Amino acid sequence: MKRRKSAGDIVFDSFNIILLSAIGISFLFPFYVVAINSFTAEKFLTAGSLNVWPQEISFQSYKVLFTANDKLLNAFFVSIASTLIGTLQGMAVITLFGYAMAKETFPFKKTIMVLVIFTMMFGGGLIPTYLVFQTLHLTNTFYVLMIFNAFNASYMIFIRNYFMSIPKSLPESARLDGSGEYAIFLRIMLPLSKPMVACMALFTAVNIYNDWTTPLFYNSQDNWLTLQLLLKQVLTKIEALSMDGMAIRTKDILPAEGIKAATVVVVLAPIMLVYPFLQKYFITGVWTGAMKE
Repeated sequence: MKRRKSAGDIVFDSFNIILLSAIGISFLFPFYVVAINSFTAEKFLTAGSLNVWPQEISFQSYKVLFTANDKLLNAFFVSIASTLIGTLQGMAVITLFGYAMAKETFPFKKTIMVLVIFTMMFGGGLIPTYLVFQTLHLTNTFYVLMIFNAFNASYMIFIRNYFMSIPKSLPESARLDGSGEYAIFLRIMLPLSKPMVACMALFTAVNIYNDWTTPLFYNSQDNWLTLQLLLKQVLTKIEALSMDGMAIRTKDILPAEGIKAATVVVVLAPIMLVYPFLQKYFITGVWTGAMKE
């Protein structure tokens, strides 16, 4: 029987809706303004007013961005490829590692977990890491863009705890039926852990996609330039032109503010298009990870 809401429940629900809507709008509004600015003529952007709708629609910023910058398409494919491959690699490593650590009987299990937790508190530093990568011939390579996300201790612990929450009777029944460890992992553990795996995959993909320091420090060649590092270079060059007064003298040729906005839109668009498809798994994974028996 459906319970009738009291006046207090209605006030509480109304307050929550208003508050969450205000918070959502406050987060989305900056992205909306940047997208509008990317389609607005430069003369309206330099006026210093807030544009909530393009007063004069112009695609000049995107035209200059895609035609004048020959590195954009290469950076786009490098970012997408490194994100996809790096996410698959990272999930393969942490799910297999987490499955092993979730087993009750595994050799040196406690020692391995202590070493994993140690890496969460202490790091080697930039210079020793660079020297190690240089010795291993990993600098100026495509693989260096994703190697830092090949294993994440925190994500592995989340997945390990999720595996441990699955009833032990399921893998034991599969073993009695003759299934091996790989079959149990692929056919039972992974399908049941889809929300948590998808949640960790989303975090890993965002980490790789948003990383601009790794190509900056470990790639001195432009062959493996990513969208994020290209965005920083574009913004730095435009700021330098503005300080020299070049942007003012060439505002009709170089839409500086429009290019900034268009670059941000191009960089954010891929990851924002993927997020809605993983949102349901993300919510389920976070909700399940917060539950205690």
